[in-house]
Amino acid sequence: MYEKACTQQSELFLKRIPALYLKRISIRIGEGIQGAFAQKHPMFSPYCIYNASILQQGRMGPMTTRPRTTMTARSFALSAKAYRVIRLWFGFFIIASLSIMSCSYSIVPTTTHLSRTYHFQAAQPKIFLPLVVDSSTSTPPAPTTPPTPTILPAPTTTPIPAPTTTYYVDCIDGDDENSGLAKNAAWQSLTKANQASLAPGEHLLLKRGCTWTGPLKLPWKGTKDKPIVIDAYGDGFAPIIENAQYNVDIIGSYLIIQNLFTRARPASHDPGCENQAKGWAIGYRFEPGSAYNILRDSGATGHTHAVKVTKKSHHNKIVNNEFSNNTLMFILDASNPSNDAGANGIVLEGSDNEVAYNTIFGHDACSFDFDRDGSAIEVYGGQRNNIHHNIAWNNNAFIELGQSSSADNTIAYNLVMAAIPYAMFLVTEGAEGNRGPIMRTKVHNNTVYLSDPSSIGINCDGGCTGDILTLKNNIIWSEGRIGYIDRQSDEGHNVYWKANGAPAIFFPNPGDFSPTSKIADPHFVKPSVGAGNFRLKPVSPAIDAGKIDPIHNEYATDLGETKIFQGTSVDIGAYEHQP
Repeated sequence: MYEKACTQQSELFLKRIPALYLKRISIRIGEGIQGAFAQKHPMFSPYCIYNASILQQGRMGPMTTRPRTTMTARSFALSAKAYRVIRLWFGFFIIASLSIMSCSYSIVPTTTHLSRTYHFQAAQPKIFLPLVVDSSTSTPPAPTTPPTPTILPAPTTTPIPAPTTTYYVDCIDGDDENSGLAKNAAWQSLTKANQASLAPGEHLLLKRGCTWTGPLKLPWKGTKDKPIVIDAYGDGFAPIIENAQYNVDIIGSYLIIQNLFTRARPASHDPGCENQAKGWAIGYRFEPGSAYNILRDSGATGHTHAVKVTKKSHHNKIVNNEFSNNTLMFILDASNPSNDAGANGIVLEGSDNEVAYNTIFGHDACSFDFDRDGSAIEVYGGQRNNIHHNIAWNNNAFIELGQSSSADNTIAYNLVMAAIPYAMFLVTEGAEGNRGPIMRTKVHNNTVYLSDPSSIGINCDGGCTGDILTLKNNIIWSEGRIGYIDRQSDEGHNVYWKANGAPAIFFPNPGDFSPTSKIADPHFVKPSVGAGNFRLKPVSPAIDAGKIDPIHNEYATDLGETKIFQGTSVDIGAYEHQP
């Protein structure tokens, strides 16, 4: 009764307030009031107020939203209309004044909203690095080729047989009237390359130092023993393909695509949202029916999605790439409260794909609807995808999962770091959520370090049972919140921490989590975003404290190429301690 009255009261009043233009100011004021109140009375704060650090929302593919809330009363659910109005058009200040006398729930103190300025200097990246994409309409800078760091282990290399025939494309000295069969008889344009008929075992090589306007279309079909290879030759930076809707359009099967770089130019900017870049561009698009392809040692920057694996594309490998600052928003709409979308590293609509050994960073964009948006990886309908041994930093979210057809995805041995506001590790939901249930997500042996006080480790709501989420052997250090799980999930053998020794945990109630998990300092060698060392010191409570599961049969080494099982059991986190 009180819950319903609270909802109706808030909704009725909000209908009379044209408060869209007050959104940002009212949110800031509300955060301050709520935070001050909660600090004085930690166990009580307005029931109808969403916590600012949890309210941060995002977008999952073309039709998904991720509603965030830290409410512990499971029976209460705001109507969709009230939810939209409360979340976006009113802010926290006026809601607090209406609701504080009649509605309450338990919550830890909120944090202030910090600056969103992107000032992080990362460790030297792997393949290409324009650290920040030019926000003007000019073409982004060309990639460089810095030394390869040793933090990531080398993935297993698929051997390439000697080519039966090789075709060359040279943007400067080539000519489309040439045969294309020699470096001194190269074609010049991608149009000519797109018209070629490559057979199994043949190669198409693009000259380094060249730039083309896309698309590069790859319709050919190789075989398991004779893949078709698309690669680079010569000296200089990787060949660049830019400014097409789909820069590299992967249509065929048994293709190996390597040593390429793609980038995109914003179509426009929105001055009302931090001059946010807008546009629709995909770096590498795996079309329906494409299968058994490998994308490796390549890069992408400036797109809506660096990589999109569409529905009915399957058994592809995306390995050892670098995807940075793909921050275009293809929907950025102040008039609709829940339709903003974009700024993704990898989007997986297809199934049975492997995403491994990649470096993914800088996917964080302004959003009218969610304040911040973007993700390193999104799973939207894909099943049985294996996401492992990746390093990611300063993405709004590392991974989001949406749509009820998504199931049986694995996230293991990843290092996730962020120093930006509202950063998150994992977002998923159960059957009561708008896009659930997302079944049997397995999250094992990840190391997560989120240093901003508004960050959130895990958010799994809408009925986050053991059938929805398995969370085992992870280290989650969050200066904001470890996270929120609204049911008893399959959680255990994790280490949770915050610098002050009191991490905020809602699993499913404050302080209620598996007795096999620990609140303890993991004793990283040097915890720091971008320049840290997240291996374990000899005194770490994570050593030999993990649970061995069948999933460990799939991985021979940890994130740093150390063999798993150095001691009596598996270690917790992405790095195995080596005595």
